[in-house]
Amino acid sequence: MIMKTMQARSAKHFCINGLLTGLLALVLSMPAAADVRARLDRDKVYVGDPVTLVIERSGASSGEPDLSPLNKDFRVLGTGTSTQFSFVNGRSSNRTTWTVQLGPLQEGKLRIPPIQVGAEQTAALELEVTEIPEQLAAQQSEQLFLEAEVDAGDHAYVQQQIPYTLRLYHAEPLLNGDLRPPQIKDALTRQLGDERRYTVTRNNRRYQVVERRYTISPEKSGELRIPPATFSGQLSAAQQGPGRSSPLDSLRQQFFRNSPFGNGGRPVRISSKAITIDVLPRPAAAGNSWLPAEDLELQDSWASDPPRLRTGEPASRTISLRATGLSGTQIPALEIESPEHTRVYPETPVNESHTDGDKVFASSRQTFTYIPGQAGELTIPALEVHWWDTRSDKQATARLPQWVVKVEPGASGTQSRTNEVPPPVRQSAVPAEKTRPDPQQPGEGWFEQIRGFPWHWVLLALLALAALWLAGRWLGSRTRGTAEIESKPVEKQPEPASSIANILPQLRRACEANDARKAAQALLELGRARWPNDPPRSLGQVAGRLGHGREQISILDRALYAADASTWTGADLWASVENAWNERVMPKKTAGEPLQPLYPHSS
Repeated sequence: MIMKTMQARSAKHFCINGLLTGLLALVLSMPAAADVRARLDRDKVYVGDPVTLVIERSGASSGEPDLSPLNKDFRVLGTGTSTQFSFVNGRSSNRTTWTVQLGPLQEGKLRIPPIQVGAEQTAALELEVTEIPEQLAAQQSEQLFLEAEVDAGDHAYVQQQIPYTLRLYHAEPLLNGDLRPPQIKDALTRQLGDERRYTVTRNNRRYQVVERRYTISPEKSGELRIPPATFSGQLSAAQQGPGRSSPLDSLRQQFFRNSPFGNGGRPVRISSKAITIDVLPRPAAAGNSWLPAEDLELQDSWASDPPRLRTGEPASRTISLRATGLSGTQIPALEIESPEHTRVYPETPVNESHTDGDKVFASSRQTFTYIPGQAGELTIPALEVHWWDTRSDKQATARLPQWVVKVEPGASGTQSRTNEVPPPVRQSAVPAEKTRPDPQQPGEGWFEQIRGFPWHWVLLALLALAALWLAGRWLGSRTRGTAEIESKPVEKQPEPASSIANILPQLRRACEANDARKAAQALLELGRARWPNDPPRSLGQVAGRLGHGREQISILDRALYAADASTWTGADLWASVENAWNERVMPKKTAGEPLQPLYPHSS
């Protein structure tokens, strides 16, 4: 009866757990709320040019875009739809994209009103339609021409990203060709995305357009000359009048295209006009920081995941910087001010650049590890990054506010573990040339690197190996007998006390000279001499094994990374630990202590 009741309860618990697991999987698999955006492939066109409106919807929603508000100023030339679906980490996402090709009906600044997509609505856009320039109108009768333009306003600054657009117009088919951007001295040129192809009308004649977009970043001030871009290639055989060809021309073109003697094309070579830009030097108001951008913002990982700080325990903080109109190579490493009684270890920033085909975007991500030294209230200063707003032509500042957090006391033994990271050289009482890095010290970012490691698989593997090892020992004990089991290796005995006697004078001299660094090294040497098979790796471990002097060793440990180590008194340490090394019974090392030594040895 009792067994049946237990089975019923187990079945009930199994059903409840299965139901909860199913509900959790259903919630995770639900797509996020819908988000609708709209953009134009160009914000400035000539009369007769088409423009493409792109509408994107991500997340769960239904319905098609309502294009009727566009009929006032545009003619819808065509539409297209594409959908993407993905399932990552238990979450589903989908994205639907509509491309709408529009023909402006009039000249001037035209407003594209908000487009309704289901229950969501896009933001309004603006398109400028201008008359064809006279210089360009004079070239309409040609079959092929090249157009270049920059969007820099009245001037540009050193290292500012200047948009540069290159368009190749051809009325006849191109058999082959090579379109080369200008080679600019004292400037860096970068192409944005892939080239675009579309059709425009000039004086009732249709042209195929190949458009490429670039950014030009001047490296010095003064007059910047952008040489002409060039195109060399072959047009198909000449036609008899616009839009017409004779049967003989068609046969001849088809024959030469497949003939080993040539493709029957007409070789052409054209160039664009040269452009000159006035590049200004860095403004005096910019100060030491020079980041010319259209937009820049900072993000703090603690804003969404507030920290919980404990003394001696590391806490990671990731600060991200995103900028429009900058490349990733232009963003320097952030400088973080260390709070009082706290050590800060910065990692190398990860900088990246990307483009949407129109602009360059930069991102930088840098992680900092904070290790508080004492409990209580901790104030982490605000962070400011100064940059130059190229749109308003003035200095701007991106800022993260200060943090005031409570530091709780660390767990038992935590303080000694955190001290295994050596203090900065500028805080050491020993000259820099007398110290060298510890070869066993972990590299930068070690805490972040191990946090995402799949430790559960490692634990399962270790448990399996332990089970196999125990099984082998049990089988071996049954076959080899008691005599072989008792012949285990003899543990290495500690070194004679004479080695301790040789090191104790070094500790005394360091204490008499109030040299905290040498005193710490002498204590670690004494620990290695006292426990050669299991040497302590930090002052915290030395204090844990001694019967006397624990408090004074902890005071020495804190003085090593304090801003002012002169308050430490070596005489008090020597008086408390002088007789501790003569004790015959010492506590053994506890499990789980770290393996990395704390302080580097003098060379």
